[in-house]
Parts: sequence; structure tokens; C-alpha cells
Amino acid sequence: MPVEARPITPRLSFMYRVEIDGLDSALVQSVQIPNRVLETVEHASGGDIYNRGYAAGARVEDLVLEKIKPADEDDTWGYDWLRTAANMAENTLGLASQYKKQVSVYHLDVNGDILQEWHFEGCFVKQVALNQNNALNKTDKVVETVTIHVDRQIDSL
Repeated sequence: MPVEARPITPRLSFMYRVEIDGLDSALVQSVQIPNRVLETVEHASGGDIYNRGYAAGARVEDLVLEKIKPADEDDTWGYDWLRTAANMAENTLGLASQYKKQVSVYHLDVNGDILQEWHFEGCFVKQVALNQNNALNKTDKVVETVTIHVDRQIDSL
């Protein structure tokens, strides 16, 4: 009985592409797109006993990338980027102009065509989580999750 072999395409399990400063950086299985949050303050004024809410500023929550396949197979990219912001071994902080980058996330269909895209600026890695799988499996990636701080989402919603 003949067996039909099918090529394995990473596109079927990695449905997101991430670019950092315009360069293809990774394919990602799961992405948590940041929420936009409006900060508020409340106070009562002029003898009114009821507090009124007022807009006080805006912020963007963190961008979270999970199950990452780096384009160059370099599992240390997240740590390398984190170290440009804060090198804990040397007890030094980096310059924002060197560690803040633009990040674009593209949601792809099975053919690799873009379904949706998001663009962020002022981004830097703030947390890297290791893979919890069996360390003896050489196909496992070391980095499981990268959490990225975002200053601002620059595309329109």
C-alpha cells in the first residue's frame, strides 16, 4: 500500500509573522495583541457629592508572543534584546534609543497572505520565559514566551 508523504509547512501551525525594525524576526503560534486603555481620574467639584470621571491619559498593554520560531533559528534573540535594556549580570541599563524598536505583527492565512496587521512603537522585551518541555528533546525551542512592552500602537483600529 503506497503512503503519500506531505511536506510539513510551518505556516499551518505558525500563523503569525513578527518583524522587528522592518526585519523578519520570527514565526509565532500565539499572539496576545495589547489592549488600549484609557486611564481616568475621578473627583467631585463645586459642592457636588458625586464623583465625575475624566480622561487622564492613554496606555497600551504588553504584547505577548508564545511558541516562537526565530527566523534565523537563534533562540537567544529575546534575551539579547532584553540585555540591551537591562544587563543584569553587569548591573547596567541601556539607552532607550538603542533598545526601543518598532514591532509589526502579521496574522497570516495558510498561504502566507496577510489577513490582519498591527504596528507598535517604543517596544522592548521586558520578560522572557523558558520552555518547560523535556530538555532532552533537541527540537524544542528554548524560548517559549516573550513579553514586550509597548509605548504606542501606531495603526488605526
